[in-house]
Amino acid sequence: MNLAVVSQLGTLARDALATNFWGLGCPAHCQGSSIPAILCAFILGFLCGIVLLLYLWIWLHQSPPLTLSPSPVILAQQAASNLRSRLQGYRPALYEQS
Repeated sequence: MNLAVVSQLGTLARDALATNFWGLGCPAHCQGSSIPAILCAFILGFLCGIVLLLYLWIWLHQSPPLTLSPSPVILAQQAASNLRSRLQGYRPALYEQS
């Protein structure tokens, strides 16, 4: 190990001990211990992850299978056919006749 790394680890350990491991080991009479808060955050994150995975699994398995859409030429032919069939029964109104 490099001497700089050992020095940084020593500084980290000294700071951790001076602050009672950043409040993790603080007794209940000075303030509430942060271990239950960290545990609650871990459990909440775990449950959120499970819910997200369940949602994604349901979303992926409930979506309809991918189908190929018809080409634009076929869509244009169908639109023209629909328009022709609609216009075949068209009779102009009296005000449209000249």
